[in-house]
Amino acid sequence: MVGRFRPSSNWFVASRDAGVYVARSGAQWKGFDIPLPDLCDALGRLRCPLATYGGVEITVFGPDDQLSLTPDSLLVIYERSDRWYFLLEGLGLAERAGSPVPVWAPARSMLQPSPALSSALTAAAATLGLRVGTPTSAQ
Repeated sequence: MVGRFRPSSNWFVASRDAGVYVARSGAQWKGFDIPLPDLCDALGRLRCPLATYGGVEITVFGPDDQLSLTPDSLLVIYERSDRWYFLLEGLGLAERAGSPVPVWAPARSMLQPSPALSSALTAAAATLGLRVGTPTSAQ
């Protein structure tokens, strides 16, 4: 049903500001040069647990763009060109100056990791051959 959980007009925000990264459990995995079909398959399998529980940041990047799913289930796209801008506009999405103000947001301290989501993420990381990493570790 269109418009049930969002306004009937879809939108996107074009911004060049730096992102804020948050994780509940602090678990991180890194991988490099992962084949795109494998990545798409693994992320596709995560769509139900991510839609149910959220709270996870997933970032995929290439030489010209970066796509990040935020813990609040927003898709943030950073790019060097205007390709994504025109793709989103071509889908009928309208640009806004900013995202809407949340009506309700729980305190992050109240949120606990979901065992179902944690196991799905661990399985996806294993399938893709990702290794445990930290923000500053190199390849």
